[in-house]
Amino acid sequence: MTEEHEDDGSFGVLPQVELKQIQEDYSKAQLKENLIGPVISTFCHILLILLASLFKGESKAGSANVEVTQKMEEIVEEPPPPPPPPPPPPEPELETESETINPEITEPVDVTEDIATEIDDTDEPPAAEIFDDVELLSDVKPTTSPLTSSKMFSSRSPNAKANAIRKYGGSARAQKSLANALDWLARNQNPDGTWGAANKESMTALAILSFLAHGDTPKSQKYGVHVRKGIMKLAEWGNKSKFPIGIHNDNPEKGSAYTHGLVAYAIAEAYAMMGNYVLLEPLNRTIQYICDKQNPDGGFYYAYANNGHSNLSTASYNFQALKAAMAGGCDLQDLPVAIDNSY
Repeated sequence: MTEEHEDDGSFGVLPQVELKQIQEDYSKAQLKENLIGPVISTFCHILLILLASLFKGESKAGSANVEVTQKMEEIVEEPPPPPPPPPPPPEPELETESETINPEITEPVDVTEDIATEIDDTDEPPAAEIFDDVELLSDVKPTTSPLTSSKMFSSRSPNAKANAIRKYGGSARAQKSLANALDWLARNQNPDGTWGAANKESMTALAILSFLAHGDTPKSQKYGVHVRKGIMKLAEWGNKSKFPIGIHNDNPEKGSAYTHGLVAYAIAEAYAMMGNYVLLEPLNRTIQYICDKQNPDGGFYYAYANNGHSNLSTASYNFQALKAAMAGGCDLQDLPVAIDNSY
């Protein structure tokens, strides 16, 4: 029995050293088991944090790239701005002519030439022949006095006239009608330079005023002959010893304030535009007569009767004559007084 108990004791009890070793191994195993979970968990969290940080950084970089790409695409696709509209053409300035009359000026170009091409000019008007005994105004020496014309004549040059037609709404149709009218006057001029069958002085003055207003002078290529002969006839009447010019109510003993005013008016405009000596004497004589026959109230009456009455239509032609004479440089002393009395 004693041996059995001794054998059991030898197998049942571990040595102290071995037991201690077993405990240490167990403790290490427990420690490993306890640490593996937290370590793995910590590692996983760290890995997740790293992945998350990397994902955020890539997201920001990608967003920035997308924005830059969009901006670049917008810049490339944006169409270029339309070119600015061309500036409007400058308005043509009206040509201002020198106020000093130059009788040597060349023939102005007829602004109606282009629109009147349909008019047949092949037939020579009846009054187109030049008589050898007619003194030509272009051969008369021009005056050297410092004549200055009013700006009322400045628009009669070709350029200024064309500008005025454009500015004030003139039309080609109206210019053609004007050309037709001037052609009719040229065709119907009498051989002696006058117009009309009766009241030739008034008719001739009105016809010459029409040509002068159109800018025609004795040097004009188309109407120069007609203007020259008509003005010479006006100068002839202005040099007569008996005034007033014309006949009043078929009474040869009485002149006409209408006719005298018209003739003086036409002579004054012709002198203002040409400045020829041949017109100076008839200008001074006809204008001086108007000044002498002015009524005290500044008006004029039939046959220049000074009976206290005035007639507007009679006075209007005489007022125009005084105004044109002043514009042409007439230096009669009574002229400014007569103009002042007309107001």
